[in-house]
Amino acid sequence: MTDAVTLTSTPSGYDADERFAARQAETLAEEKWRTLCTQHASTFVAAERRTSDIKSALRELLSKIVDETKPSVKRVGRALDPGANDEYDEEEGEEKIQPATELLADLAEKHRLRRRTLMQHSSLLELLELPSLMDACVRSSLYEDALSIAAFANTLERRHLMDGGTKQQDGEQQEQKQGVVVCGVISEIRRREGDLRRQLIHRLRGDVTMPQCLEVVTALRRLNGVELERRGRGGKSTANSSDADYLESIHAAMELRLEIDFLEARDVWLEGGVSKVGSAQAAVAAASSTSHGLEKSTSVQAEQILDGIERYRTR
Repeated sequence: MTDAVTLTSTPSGYDADERFAARQAETLAEEKWRTLCTQHASTFVAAERRTSDIKSALRELLSKIVDETKPSVKRVGRALDPGANDEYDEEEGEEKIQPATELLADLAEKHRLRRRTLMQHSSLLELLELPSLMDACVRSSLYEDALSIAAFANTLERRHLMDGGTKQQDGEQQEQKQGVVVCGVISEIRRREGDLRRQLIHRLRGDVTMPQCLEVVTALRRLNGVELERRGRGGKSTANSSDADYLESIHAAMELRLEIDFLEARDVWLEGGVSKVGSAQAAVAAASSTSHGLEKSTSVQAEQILDGIERYRTR
């Protein structure tokens, strides 16, 4: 009977001990938590202040975003609303918005143009590299390639600037926006043409052979031909009878300018050669005078030695 009582009372004793141990552990944890809160009270206060500052900053940012995007949202809503043009408020000073059909058509056209631009990405990169390519050709004395790029610039100007300008004359803004990239590339190539001309003339001032001289003159005449072609297209507004005279006068002036540049460059080379010859002659004269002085001093010394020998023999 006592064994049964002990068996039935033992589990309840264990449960009481476990509840007591749990309460004691909870008490210890609560005391530890309070101790930690007391130790780090300043950290909690600083975190609370930062949290309040962040919340206020977020509220200000949200209100600012709402204020800045509200007009755009209103404009989009009016554009998508078919009756927006009849309901807009004139007192707000807002402009009348295009209907949704016109707006979507405009966006579709812009998207189509951007897609075409993206498809021509590699061609645009090659076009933008033309000025640097011509600069490299000029520095490497590749005159044929540089002149080919200059002639291609005239083709670009004829296709994208002159013909396009005659077809699109709807407003000043379209004329200003048209061909901005092509115009920039052409202007850079024109600057490289000036560098090419200066390098060719500078080469004529040096010591060149007859084939090299003919090559430089041919390159200068081709460069004049490129410029003459450009000016000829610029004078299309005049009558056809005067075009020929205009081009002939420009060609004659270019030929005269080429002759003058050629003669001036070769004159510089000739003057340099004459100065070199004069300096060489002066050096030869100085050397001859020095040798003559040495011969004279040698003969004097020899006479003195012979005189001394004769005097020694007479003794």
